[in-house]
Amino acid sequence: MINMRLGAGLIGLILPLLSVGCLGQTLRVKVRVEGAIPNGGYLYRRELSGRILVDSSWIGKGGFYYFSAKSFVPGCYEVTVGDGLKIPLLLTESTGEITVISRADAILDSARIQGNDAAQIYLKARAILDRAQEWDRLQQIAETGLNGKGIDGVTRLNDSAWQAANGLLLGLLNGVVDSEKRNPERWGTLRRLIVLMRKPTGRSISDWWGDTLGDSLLATSYELGQRLVNYLEAQRNERFTAGEQDSAYRSALTELGRRPMAYPVARRLLMQAQYLLEGTAYQSIADWIVTQPFGPIAPDIMTPTSPGWNSPLVKELLQREYTDAQGKRRPLISRSSRFTLLLVWSVWCPHCQGLKLQLADWSKGVTRDNLSVVGLSIDADSPELRSYVVACSNGWPMFILDEKHPLLDAMGVDGTPDMYLLDRNGSLVAHPSTVAQLAEELKRFEQ
Repeated sequence: MINMRLGAGLIGLILPLLSVGCLGQTLRVKVRVEGAIPNGGYLYRRELSGRILVDSSWIGKGGFYYFSAKSFVPGCYEVTVGDGLKIPLLLTESTGEITVISRADAILDSARIQGNDAAQIYLKARAILDRAQEWDRLQQIAETGLNGKGIDGVTRLNDSAWQAANGLLLGLLNGVVDSEKRNPERWGTLRRLIVLMRKPTGRSISDWWGDTLGDSLLATSYELGQRLVNYLEAQRNERFTAGEQDSAYRSALTELGRRPMAYPVARRLLMQAQYLLEGTAYQSIADWIVTQPFGPIAPDIMTPTSPGWNSPLVKELLQREYTDAQGKRRPLISRSSRFTLLLVWSVWCPHCQGLKLQLADWSKGVTRDNLSVVGLSIDADSPELRSYVVACSNGWPMFILDEKHPLLDAMGVDGTPDMYLLDRNGSLVAHPSTVAQLAEELKRFEQ
């Protein structure tokens, strides 16, 4: 988690719509991509923390990859097959088996989905959006050209192409709106995603965001994150002084933070704003934003000693023994160290891998008497995964827990990476977001 400093007061705020399966409903998806290299296939569900592996498959009958899950969770999914070919899927309702057929040389344009109309419309819109973004890139090249001179031919091609793409999106959006009138529950999320795909028609905050911020399912979408990038980019002005540019960013983020929004959406936007600004000339804004109210997130309720974390249930679960990745039963809390750091991570999370490397380098200078590190890998267990986790454990005890494990539910873990610093009694003493913050916390306890 990127310098969130939100503390464990958020721990009661779990994402029920995104993380609770629909009882009695299963998810079944079969995918065939003609011309794809016959490698393994993977079905992921996108979460705030990144991608969660739902199922893996090899090519089976009819050249299809067959994926399934015991319980259906509405959300944004992604199928990866062949040599890294990716197919995004919007699944807001269980409609029985879904069939996806595509070609490797036009993975989105040629994709056809049977069994889920909303997923087909979303995929078509994504294909149009990808083409529009490519034309935007061509326009940038055309505007720059050689020696700063534009290339008129490319510019004219781009203008024509963008107008055509925008027209297709507008027609698609109108069709979805008509469908929504007949079944608003079914089409609401799809319509909002397509609204985010289109360029805003005006400059007001409503033109930029509409009614999209109240839809929890959008929190994990590509479109929400890209809209924030575009929103901040629109605040840039080359004629501004550094102070004026700083003020423009703060005003835009303040105005966005005042909008009513679902908690998962607020958390995604807050995290991404920090990620975009951290390490830039606007680091002060990345530090400032977490001290301000943002949607339903209020910084004054964030404390590292929330009743939920130090409840009898959490403490009892922390004191139990669990089976680690090597098959040994062992406790989570170290009895020989003053503090235990629980590192919550996932194999598929790039930020987790980066944080783990930083933590390994830093911890070489810390004695075991003072700190023990324990890894909680939130992944679908398998022999191959266990072998990988053990191999890259840095000598730390590693436990592989399903995302619905009762310990994670009680702790309120809603994303990776995350770190929890505990004393010998299992009480939460700090909730650092970075290795630097962890070092500061340990230094503070030594004083």
